[in-house]
Amino acid sequence: MAAEHELAPKIETAGRERGIVAALGIKRDSVAERDRQRPGPAPRRDHRRAGGEHSAVREVDPYAVAGLIRQESEFNPGARSAYAYGLMQLRPSTGAMLAKQEGLRAPSARSLMEPDLSIRLGTRYLRGQLNQWDGDWVKTLAAYNAGP
Repeated sequence: MAAEHELAPKIETAGRERGIVAALGIKRDSVAERDRQRPGPAPRRDHRRAGGEHSAVREVDPYAVAGLIRQESEFNPGARSAYAYGLMQLRPSTGAMLAKQEGLRAPSARSLMEPDLSIRLGTRYLRGQLNQWDGDWVKTLAAYNAGP
């Protein structure tokens, strides 16, 4: 049996995952039974609504967005790599480009770790890549990962 200190990070990740999946508008009963029963904090209502809206407005499958978030950040809003930040792992330069398209001020690296902004900008970028690659998900995801 795993020690309590080994389980804590897994429980925290599971809670974030459940919240993000809900935020993307994925219905709870469509997620596997074991995932539904993971402990963790309840998602904020405004975050849930915003995430689902961004996926719907961009006409991007929320399951694909959830999968991308899982791969990019493991559902950790504070995730950082060498140059990218947040759930959807956006670079500040990419965030600035996308924010301009959205009519927003250029975000700081710290603000890219805000889940709503990360999903808003990340789904815009994902939709742009899908359009550029004529809906080819393999090319789209490779291009998303490479960045502009």
